[in-house]
Amino acid sequence: MLAAQGEIDIAAVPTFRDQLRRLVDDGSASIVIDLSEVRFIDSAGLRVLVDGLTRARRRDADLRVACPSASLRRTFEISGLDKVMSVHDSLEDATN
Repeated sequence: MLAAQGEIDIAAVPTFRDQLRRLVDDGSASIVIDLSEVRFIDSAGLRVLVDGLTRARRRDADLRVACPSASLRRTFEISGLDKVMSVHDSLEDATN
């Protein structure tokens, strides 16, 4: 699991990307990104998630996102990412 907090924007993307890539490359079969403490995610942050999903699928791994914030979930809906990636209302739902 990777728990993020605050804002995932252009300034935070390098660290977020490195942590997600490390998690995927370590061979985890199931990866959960916990966005419970995230207030904002921009297009750069969304690109990191898409990259993570692509890398995970290449390894036959599963990537799920826990996103309890309605406004953040709306970002996934507007971008269409909720159609290609598993976005859950709670960490509990994402981990089951």
